Amino acid sequence: MGLFLKFVMTSAMEKKGKFIMLLFAILMSATLFIASLGVTDVMMNNYIESYTQVMENKEISIKSKDPTVGIQLDEVNLKGVQDIVPQLELKGIYRHDLDNSTVTVLGRNTQDIITKDANEKRALDHFQGATCIISQKVGQDLHLKVNDTLQLNVNHQDITVQVAGLFLNEGIFFGDTNEAFQMIVPYDFLAGQLNMPGIYNNIIATGTGPSTQASIDEFNRSNKNYVARTSFTDQQGMLGAIKEGRIICFALLAIVMLLSAVIISSSFKLIIVERMSVIGTFFSQGATKSNIINVLLLESILFGAIGGVLSFLAGSGITYGAAFFLSPHREYGIFKLPTIPIYYFVLAVLFGILLSVISSLLPILHINKLSIKDVILGGAVENRAGSNTRMLIGSGILVISLLLFLVQMDGILSIQCILLIAGILLVLPNLIHAVTARLYGILKDKVPVSALALNNIRTSKELLGNITLMLIAALSVITITSVGDSVQRVMTDGFNRNNFQIQITVPSEVGNITDTLMKNELNRSDIEQDTLQKLKVFGGELNGTAFQIVGIDKDKYLSYDGYVDWTKPKNLKIYEAFKNAKVPSVIISESMAKALDIHAGDKLPLTVSQTEKELYVTGLVDMKVLYGGYVVLVDNEVLQQQFNYVGTNMINAKATGDDVKLRDDLQNQLSNYNVKVVTYEELERANIAENEKTIAAFSLFSLMALVIASFGVLNNTKISYLNSKKNIALLHAIGLSRQQKNRLLLLQSIFVVFWVTLLLIPCSYAMIFLTKDSLSLIGMLYDIRLNLLYIPLVLGFLLVLIVLSTLPVLLNGKRLSIINEMKYE
Repeated sequence: MGLFLKFVMTSAMEKKGKFIMLLFAILMSATLFIASLGVTDVMMNNYIESYTQVMENKEISIKSKDPTVGIQLDEVNLKGVQDIVPQLELKGIYRHDLDNSTVTVLGRNTQDIITKDANEKRALDHFQGATCIISQKVGQDLHLKVNDTLQLNVNHQDITVQVAGLFLNEGIFFGDTNEAFQMIVPYDFLAGQLNMPGIYNNIIATGTGPSTQASIDEFNRSNKNYVARTSFTDQQGMLGAIKEGRIICFALLAIVMLLSAVIISSSFKLIIVERMSVIGTFFSQGATKSNIINVLLLESILFGAIGGVLSFLAGSGITYGAAFFLSPHREYGIFKLPTIPIYYFVLAVLFGILLSVISSLLPILHINKLSIKDVILGGAVENRAGSNTRMLIGSGILVISLLLFLVQMDGILSIQCILLIAGILLVLPNLIHAVTARLYGILKDKVPVSALALNNIRTSKELLGNITLMLIAALSVITITSVGDSVQRVMTDGFNRNNFQIQITVPSEVGNITDTLMKNELNRSDIEQDTLQKLKVFGGELNGTAFQIVGIDKDKYLSYDGYVDWTKPKNLKIYEAFKNAKVPSVIISESMAKALDIHAGDKLPLTVSQTEKELYVTGLVDMKVLYGGYVVLVDNEVLQQQFNYVGTNMINAKATGDDVKLRDDLQNQLSNYNVKVVTYEELERANIAENEKTIAAFSLFSLMALVIASFGVLNNTKISYLNSKKNIALLHAIGLSRQQKNRLLLLQSIFVVFWVTLLLIPCSYAMIFLTKDSLSLIGMLYDIRLNLLYIPLVLGFLLVLIVLSTLPVLLNGKRLSIINEMKYE
C-alpha cells in the first residue's frame, strides 16, 4: 500500500492540472457549505447581540403595573432577580440640521455605569449635574465632542446637557445610529428636572432561577405592584428570515454540489483513461482489480481530505470577511471576530471526503468491467450506445411521472418533476441513438463529416456525458437566476405595489399622538385624506411559529395594499365580512393557516403586550409573501380596545402635488414632534440598495455553476478525444484530412449543444416547478417563474464554452500518430 500511496502522490504532482481541477471542484462545494453555515451564524449572532448588548446581557425588565406611579426600590421584593440596575428611562428628541433624532435618555447612578477603559472612567469624574454620556459613533455622525452642549426635548420639557464623555460603541450604545441613540445622564439631575426624586420606571436585572421564565415567575409571585418581563423583544421573525436564507443557500449549494460531483466523476474517468497503460503494467505484475480500485479510492479520499482542509480555511476566511462587512460599526474599525467552531473543520473534511468518494465511485468501480488482457495490451477503449435496461427504467419513470398528475397532494409536484428529469436523462442515450442512427443513414453519403459527427455522439459515453453535464449546468444557472429574480421580486413587489407617496413614522413612546396628528396637522389640502391611514407591524408567536401582526385602518386599507389581490371575489368577500364584523376579527394568510392548522370560523388566540385574547378568523387569504408570508390582519381599533396596544405607527398617504415639497413642509411643521417623514422614493432607494446585496449573492452562485461546468466540459471533451483516437487514426488512414478531422471535432461539439437546446426548455420548466414546490413545502412561498430570455443567453454561453474546450483537442491532434494508434490492430 505504501508503494501505491507513493504512486498516487507522484501521479498527482505530475498531472498538476487534473489535481488542481479536482481540488477546485471539491473546494468550491465544501467552501460554500462552510461559508453558508458561517455567514448565517454571523447574521444571527449580530441580530441577537443587538438586543443582548443594549440590555447589557440583563434578560429581565421590571416595571410598575401602573406606569403613572413608577418604582420605589424599597418596595420591591427582589426574589428571583439579581444584579439590578435601576434607571429612569425616557424618550426625547434631539433636533439638528432640520431633522430629528430619537434619544433614549437613561438616568443612572454612577455605580451602575459600566466602563471599558481609563478614558471612560475619567469621564465619570465630570459626570454630574447637566451632563451626559453618548457613544463615539453618535459623536462622529452628529459632529459632537466632549464639552459640547445638546438641546433636548424630554417629556415635553426642554433640557440642555453638556457632553461629559464619548464611550465605545458597545453595551447600551451598540445599536446607536444618528437617527436613534442612547444617552446616559445623572439620575439625580433627570429626576430633579422631572420632579421625580427617588422614583425609577425601569429596572433591568439577571435571573436567579434555572431559566429566565422561572426567575420572572418567581419575581411576579412575590410582587403585587410590579411586573417582570423578558427584556428582549420577540426575535423569531428576523431569526426565521435568516434561517430561511440559510435554507436557500443550501438549496443553491445542492445544485453546485451536483455539478461538482459530475466534474469529479469525469476527472476520475480522465485519470483512469490516461493511466490505462500504468494500470496494465500493475496487472502484468500481479495486481488485482481490487488493488487498483483501492488505490483509486485512496486517491479520492486523499483529494477529498485536502479539499476539505482548504475549504475550511477558505470558508473561515469568507466568514471573517462577512463578520467585518456585516458589522454595524465597521466604518469605525470596530467589529467582533466570529468564533469558528472546531466541528466546522470536521464537517469540512468529512464533506470533502464524502463528496469526492461518492462522485468518483462509479468510474472507479467500472474497473471491474475492464478486460485485464485488453488493458495490458493497451486495447481497452470505453464507448457505448444506449442501454436497453436504462431505456426501460427511464420510460417507466416517465410514465409514472405523467400518471402522478392525476394525484392531488402536497409535495406531489416535486416528485413529478424529479421523476420527469430523471426519466429524460435515462432515456436520453437511447433517444439520441435512435435519432442519430436514422440521420446517419440519410446523411452519410451527402455530408459524411457531419454524419460522422452525429454518429460519434451516439457511440461516445463522454459526449453523452457532455450533454448531461451541460444540461445540468444550464438548468443550474437558470434555476439560480430564477430563484434570484423571485427573491428580488418578493423584496420589491411587497413594497413597490403599496400605494403611498409619503410616510410618517411615529415611535411607540409617542404613539398616542398619531390620531391627533391625523386630525389636525395632517388635515391638509395637499394630502389625499381618503388615503391617510396608520399601519402597525410587529411580531407575534403561537405554538413556536412566528408571524407578523399587521394593524390596519380597515376602512382605508385597500387603497394602500396593492400587493395582495383584493379584487378577487373570494378575497373581497372575506374583507367585507372582516370590515363589517360585529366581534373582534382577523384575516390570516393561507400559509400561516396551513402551518398552524387554522380554518375560517376558528378562534385565533393572539397575545399582544402580555394580554391574550381569542379573535374570530373571518377568512384565509393568499397573501403571497407579504411580511414573510405568515400574517394576521387586525383592525387598529381592535388592538386598542382588546389589548390597549399603541406601538409604532406608520402614517401613509398620497400627495395631491409634489411629494418632496410636502415632505419638507411636514418636516418643518412637525419639528416639535419625535417623528420621521420620508417619501416613497427615499424608501424605494434604500430598498433597492439592500436588494443589490442579495442579488449579488445569487450571481455568485450562478458564476460558480458556470465555472465548475466549464471544467467538466473540458474534461469530457478531452476524454472523448482520447477514447476516439484509434478511430480517428483509422479515418486518417483511409483518407480523412486534418481539416476534415478538425471540422468533425467541432461539429460533434456543436451537435452536443443542439441536443441540450432540445431538452432545455421542458427540463427548465420541470426544474422551476420542482424548486417552487420544494420551497413551498417548507413554508417559503416564492412565486418562481421561468424567464425565457435566460435560455438563449445560457445556450450561447455553452456553445462558446464547448468550442473553446475543443480547441486544445484540435491543437493536441497535430501530434496524432497513425502508427502508434494502430499498432495493435
